[in-house]
Amino acid sequence: MLFLTSCFVQVCANLSQAGILVAAGQSGLKAVVTSGSTTLGTQALSPGFNGFSFLGMTTGTVSVKVVNSAGTTIISGSGPIAVSRVA
Repeated sequence: MLFLTSCFVQVCANLSQAGILVAAGQSGLKAVVTSGSTTLGTQALSPGFNGFSFLGMTTGTVSVKVVNSAGTTIISGSGPIAVSRVA
């Protein structure tokens, strides 16, 4: 069983940051960060606090999902405000 006690997404200055807490004994998990329809990156997760960031946001919603080794989404979260382009 997976227990995430915190999952947050923060977006600023073309940088997406996430922090995920993974329960002891969990393995084979990774985080996938997307901006709009673009995957910005993936990060292998280990028990405890996992903090990471990726550059290169595009317009749309920034989201983070945790997937298991089979690729099944365990939990996901997104930023409250979509990224938009202002001229």
